[in-house]
Amino acid sequence: MATSTTTFQPPPAQNDHVNSATNDDTEKSAIKRLSQGVTLSATPSFTSLKVKRQWMLEHLAGAFRVFARKGYVEGLTGHISLRDPVDEAAYLFSVMERSCQVQLLVDAAAAGSGHKKVPVSDEAAIYTAKAMADPETLYCAFQPEYEMEKALSNGAFLK
Repeated sequence: MATSTTTFQPPPAQNDHVNSATNDDTEKSAIKRLSQGVTLSATPSFTSLKVKRQWMLEHLAGAFRVFARKGYVEGLTGHISLRDPVDEAAYLFSVMERSCQVQLLVDAAAAGSGHKKVPVSDEAAIYTAKAMADPETLYCAFQPEYEMEKALSNGAFLK
């Protein structure tokens, strides 16, 4: 199977690179806050259901390859499914897995050194969630992993 081509028209950017009183960061979408200059591409739209299904299957296969490369076990729990946007789910699972690893390292370091852990403030956590936890941003954040899998496999999972 060949890679499908999708048509995506990002919304026209209007002075996204200018910070002013009228261009307050809190009024921007999460994807625009993440973008530096030109707004990053978001989840594509499709011209037909057939093309959309092919894209979904390709991204599902790519997400499974990312999981395998990182040593995650899919098992019977169904962490990846087509009911949920694949790229978002795969990225969130990767982030949660890495967060758990970091937490264990922090706990071990604090216990071994006697230093006290300093938790993130509620305000910082809320800001981060607003900036990073919407579908478009999560899709965008997973794309480097997906593209790496395409490069490592020479696109084998797209066939």
